[in-house]
Amino acid sequence: RRNIQLGYNQEGRLTITRRATLFDLPTLWALWIKLTSEECANEAIRGREMYPSVVLEDRESWALDTAIMIGNPQVLLLIAEKAGEPSGFMLTSVNTRSVGHPKQFALVHQLYVRPADRRAALGDTASVLQGETERWVRSHGISAVECDCVLSNQARWEKQGFTPAAVRMYKTLEEVK
Repeated sequence: RRNIQLGYNQEGRLTITRRATLFDLPTLWALWIKLTSEECANEAIRGREMYPSVVLEDRESWALDTAIMIGNPQVLLLIAEKAGEPSGFMLTSVNTRSVGHPKQFALVHQLYVRPADRRAALGDTASVLQGETERWVRSHGISAVECDCVLSNQARWEKQGFTPAAVRMYKTLEEVK
């Protein structure tokens, strides 16, 4: 089992990826808030609310859910660091489809990289996280990876070999009775 993966970008800056631990919860929370803030800003431009404010304020539930994921062998939560500073994270899980094919697949739930560490070049933080995730997926005997992404990130995933398969739609119900 690999615990640490190393990668270099074109400037020779080292990126270290490793499995997140419970000690990483404060760092992951800070990165998750940045991710959701960016997603909310992108959706606000389109006149939509991405997350209700209550979701962004519920750190206790987030920490409990994340701690459970960290302990789940079917979940990979990687954290990336550059020069000893958190650079990003990627959350992936093994899933079984009840209808459709392939039956088993990996799903990338979230990928976040600090704006300063985003680049299109091979060896950037996102590519290193994705490479390590794909090694983990293969080690589980799975040959398919899917991801949910906001529309503004679709081109990035397509450059990595993903093809659009569906569009997930959502609707906020004002009050459920």
